[in-house]
Amino acid sequence: MQFLIGLIGLLLLIVTSLRRWLLRRESPQKQAIDFSGELYQVGSAVIARSRTDAPAGTVIVMHGFVENFLYFTEYYSDPELQLIMLTSADYHLPVNQPRFTAAEWSTPPAVAPVPSPMMPAYSIRRWNTWPPALVCACTATRAAAQ
Repeated sequence: MQFLIGLIGLLLLIVTSLRRWLLRRESPQKQAIDFSGELYQVGSAVIARSRTDAPAGTVIVMHGFVENFLYFTEYYSDPELQLIMLTSADYHLPVNQPRFTAAEWSTPPAVAPVPSPMMPAYSIRRWNTWPPALVCACTATRAAAQ
């Protein structure tokens, strides 16, 4: 009986140690690209903007759960479009060796707790070059959240 209790204790020790190791180990990112646009870090959220000299249009996208913005790079690869991609706060960034550009126009929100899906909306509200409809939508989202 003592042998069986010792064996069960050893098994529990091995399982909990293995679980702890699996939870804390760093695994390489499977999906990542070399992004040539601009990356802005706003608090714990990231805004990526493709570089286009004279865009014919602007597309603003935000991925859903269990996705990342690589999904949109295939569909909006037209060089005439300016693609602006938002990530959620504390979400992984699928970019190899990211280089961030300083975002003087941005102020991380003090109202929304991090991580929060509201973080990108608060962040883009201050970007003066964005369409007024988007600024109004973000302002309405902020008013609804309060």
